[in-house]
Amino acid sequence: YGDKNTRAGIDVFWLPAADRATLLISPKEQADLLCKLLRGELPVKPDSIRLLKQLMEIRTTPKGTLYGKTGSGSFPDGKSKIGCFVGFSESDGKTFAFAACLQGKNSSGAEARTLTETILHRLEVL
Repeated sequence: YGDKNTRAGIDVFWLPAADRATLLISPKEQADLLCKLLRGELPVKPDSIRLLKQLMEIRTTPKGTLYGKTGSGSFPDGKSKIGCFVGFSESDGKTFAFAACLQGKNSSGAEARTLTETILHRLEVL
């Protein structure tokens, strides 16, 4: 999982900050991890996956259900921010994993979520 650097603790995840070491993981690695988890390819009990889905559920529409987690952080230079939205959707018996990561002066997890939801609506997944 990423560069396996967990020195900052389990509540820091992959978001950068000037005062701590963080786990470096690409958006593709995040989506790949979710795919493996949801396909049952990781040593995680089915009950734990059900609980995770309950905690990550954002909303259900007639077309599907959206699951996700936002995150926001600042790069050490203080000039750029990062906003992430990582999750998956279930629609018509199919699961779509995603990881949206925005970088810029005003980026946020909320902005990444809004963009992702717009894309999923256009794809008619939600």
